[in-house]
Amino acid sequence: MTDELVKESIFQGVELHTETNNTEHHTSEISVTELIVRRGQPFTVTLRLRQPFNPDRHPLTVMAMAGPEPREDFGTMSYFGIPPSVRPSAKASWKLELHKNSAPHTGVLPLIITPPADAPIGEYILTASHRDEDTLLARLVVLFNTWCPEDGVFLPDEAERQEYVMSEQGIIYKGSGNYINSLSWDFGQFEDDMVKICMTILNVSNNHLDNPAEDVSARADPTYVGRVVSAMINSQDDHGVVYGKWGGSYVGGRSPSHWSGSHAILKHWLNINCHPVKFGQCWVFAGVMCSVMRLFGIPCRVVTNYSSAHDTNSNLTIDVYHADYGVRERESPDSVWNFHVWVEGWMKRPDLAVDGKFDGWQVLDPTPQEMSNGIFCCGPASVKAIQSGDVNLKYDVPFVFAEVNADCVDWLVKADGSKLKIFSDTKKVGQNISTKSVGSKKRRNITDNYKHREGSEKERNVFKYALTRDFTIDEEEEENEVEEENEEAMETSDGTGAATGENEEATGTSGGAVAATGTSGGAVAATGTSGGAVAATGTSGGAVAATGTSGGAGATTGTSGGAGAATGTSAGAGAATGTVTGTSAGATTGTSRGAGAATGTSAGAGAATGTSRGAGAATGNSGGAGAATPDNIPLLPVSLRFREVSKPLNGKDVKLDLVLRSESRVARPLSINISVQAMRYNGSAVAHIQTEVKEEILQPGKGLSIPVLVLFSAYHKHMVQCDSVKVSAVVTDKENPDDVYLAESDVVLLDPPLSIIVSGPVRLNHETSVELIFKNPANETLTDCELTVSGSGLLRDETPWKLPELQPKKQFRIKVFFVPYKKGEKTLMAVIDCSTFRDIKATYTVTVAP
Repeated sequence: MTDELVKESIFQGVELHTETNNTEHHTSEISVTELIVRRGQPFTVTLRLRQPFNPDRHPLTVMAMAGPEPREDFGTMSYFGIPPSVRPSAKASWKLELHKNSAPHTGVLPLIITPPADAPIGEYILTASHRDEDTLLARLVVLFNTWCPEDGVFLPDEAERQEYVMSEQGIIYKGSGNYINSLSWDFGQFEDDMVKICMTILNVSNNHLDNPAEDVSARADPTYVGRVVSAMINSQDDHGVVYGKWGGSYVGGRSPSHWSGSHAILKHWLNINCHPVKFGQCWVFAGVMCSVMRLFGIPCRVVTNYSSAHDTNSNLTIDVYHADYGVRERESPDSVWNFHVWVEGWMKRPDLAVDGKFDGWQVLDPTPQEMSNGIFCCGPASVKAIQSGDVNLKYDVPFVFAEVNADCVDWLVKADGSKLKIFSDTKKVGQNISTKSVGSKKRRNITDNYKHREGSEKERNVFKYALTRDFTIDEEEEENEVEEENEEAMETSDGTGAATGENEEATGTSGGAVAATGTSGGAVAATGTSGGAVAATGTSGGAVAATGTSGGAGATTGTSGGAGAATGTSAGAGAATGTVTGTSAGATTGTSRGAGAATGTSAGAGAATGTSRGAGAATGNSGGAGAATPDNIPLLPVSLRFREVSKPLNGKDVKLDLVLRSESRVARPLSINISVQAMRYNGSAVAHIQTEVKEEILQPGKGLSIPVLVLFSAYHKHMVQCDSVKVSAVVTDKENPDDVYLAESDVVLLDPPLSIIVSGPVRLNHETSVELIFKNPANETLTDCELTVSGSGLLRDETPWKLPELQPKKQFRIKVFFVPYKKGEKTLMAVIDCSTFRDIKATYTVTVAP
């Protein structure tokens, strides 16, 4: 036998130039050894042949394949080559050309390869065919490209691209509308194994398991990818990343407040075979999703909505119930959260409008609240569609619209089970919608992106449009109102008609104070401002709706011929409505024959009812009204609010003042019920801390301040598992028991300080030390103490240390060593947890020098 000669391959080798390519594609922060490119942008691969290259005689064909079932018609397989006429793809055509300075006769071919701007993202295999031989050209990952104008995620501003794709550090806002707290969050989207983790998230999704070929093909669309990621971050109905829990014990995992970044969560999820990581709440879901979106190349930011509505029945109304002693009841499936956190992704929406009307920021909410098309996910919902009230558009626009726009109706549940409508608030929901500013740590208020100015005609029109899908409803209502006013004006000649005026509502807060809501005669709801002014709206027949100005209320005047405007539900009865414009309280102008100044009744503050057919003014007696008498002076509503005495610090007593004021000309004997509850941020009460009942007399034209003291010893055990302290006051006029007023304040306690001190310069791959200092502010020993330190680019893993007990007024001084492995600006995160204080956090930004 003779030995057969082994034919030498035509292919000599391949150079991927990963460091150069990745740098040009803004992926070198992810890796310099693995080829990671962005679609719509060329990259270079050098192919070495053992013979000269003559494309006319022996063409070069390259095939790109993605997914387990690649197909040309799905855009997951593409044939391309030199010359370019070789087997063009039906969809998502890749391009190949030789570098202009190449020398084909040498067999060294610098190939310029361009993935299409609409290619599905993910893992690809490139193979080359030449002279009847095949070889593996490259394994690579293709991501979205926000730098490419043809890509659906193109963002024109470079500063925004750096913030929303490249930045690994951010801020998530928590607390409440009056106590906005910032939480530093380490997105860590370029940390070790993040490409593998994020691709696994897509590959274990229900969409992929059900139909791999269609799922991989659909990954060309950022709308589709965002929706899949939204479902996969929670674990309600798939192999999702985070297990949500909003109360009870967190044994078996970490409390949601423990986490400071996404990478530790995502890495742990991968290491435990895609089982959910315990536990998370809305800001954790949002922070993790933002990391995944940025890794994929979709511009993404975390957004916080304060006073966020959860509308379960899609009627755009949130019913909130209060017991008559001030404790909030949860009889309604609807709720208003202190805050709720979601993300926005930037992308085009050609599925909604061809003219790009709904392109731009899209809401994506991974927190499992309600199902969307049978799965727990939310969005993408166009922010522009939310602002314009186009709730018919996909995905989940009605739900997000309600989160920022729903009207809130407060009810008082009396001892006999009856319910009294206290107030209908159109302005409470959707406040201070916040995100981190581009290039700085300042908070940016983006509420105007979601809705027009609260109370404006445009805002109310959009709300009605969202309910009815009919903008003509306002024109029809105005025509009907004109006709009714003309009819009523004609009826006043016999003393039985009533003129109508306009109601105005005012709400206001100042320095953490919450304006009051109340009723008068079971029908008037008032909200007070920080200056003591009261605005009231009537809610049932025979009620007066008055608006006061800072410094006091004046005379009530109507809008029809200078008369006190009145609406009534039965013959002879009217309810005066209008704006308070003077300073002599209680005087109204009459409209009926022979009527002078109106006299009020004792039915409630500001409420006036007629008693005979001859009453055309706000109130009247048979034969007409005369001058007001001291016994029947109309009572103006009481304004009340909570005022902060000192900053509420966890570990110290909480001190507030309840401030009351009324411009009535008579003394008001009041029963005041003050209740304090420990609350979760989603609006659910966990524990009752204390109740206090007082009897006070509010003197005419004067203010009354009642101190409220909540001892640390009373609240601290409950607050270990809670987010805020709700202080409520229910005030009842003892002489007119149906005159009830309510004030609430959600107090978010500030954590005691944790300090980080860095000594000396911080250098790449050199050991660095920091010192952490924490003093126990409480008069009790802290047990079960633990310190956790993390930071992308500084520590590869979240590192915990068990600490000894800490006696009262004593302090920890702890030295921590680490070796930075990435240069540039990085953030060190530290968390101290113990029996009394949960997850006290501090951050320190360092610049790692080469």
